[in-house]
Amino acid sequence: MTHLFAGIDDAGLKRLAQCMKMKITRFQPGEEIATLDITIEKIGIMLSGNAHIEVSDEDGICTRVGSLTEGDVFGELFFLPHEDRLCVVQADTDCQVMFLDWRHVIRPCPHSCDPHARLIANLFQLAAEKTRQLSMYTDILSQRSVRAKLITYLEGLIRETGSRTVTLPMSLAALSEYLCVDRSAMMRELKNMKEQGILDADRRVITLKV
Repeated sequence: MTHLFAGIDDAGLKRLAQCMKMKITRFQPGEEIATLDITIEKIGIMLSGNAHIEVSDEDGICTRVGSLTEGDVFGELFFLPHEDRLCVVQADTDCQVMFLDWRHVIRPCPHSCDPHARLIANLFQLAAEKTRQLSMYTDILSQRSVRAKLITYLEGLIRETGSRTVTLPMSLAALSEYLCVDRSAMMRELKNMKEQGILDADRRVITLKV
């Protein structure tokens, strides 16, 4: 995953701090970090901690649609919600988040700032990577069985890490929400797959053998 500040040295970061608004805020577990609207207003960077993105429908049913860890970037640019859905970013642990004002990001720098140009290039790369992730998520949800959803999800993690042993970035309860499956049904399927030699599982550490 591309880092938002990749290719920008300390001196460049200081120049960026002068030409755009940077704000660092701390959040406690369960606290709402941001609400994503249909208009692009800000970009958030996870400096530390873990969080997740959840979407609520008209009936108030919440679905977890993504996890965020240190270095991850979030905002309307990367996850543009529907008008009739409430989309929020919520802290799972103590978090430290940097916010950038979108208007200051896209506004041309009067000093032809090289770090600013690099930041914008990194944003385009990140947006492309997020699009691929959303495409993969759509592929997961299109699978008809719990087993197929699990395997498709695990194969995605394997491609990202380069290892057939992966650590789930969320709890099993959160994973069932993410896959849009019943938790009990998912746990039974994981047990069956383990007994059939398809995978090994030790809590959140899973090795896919097929």
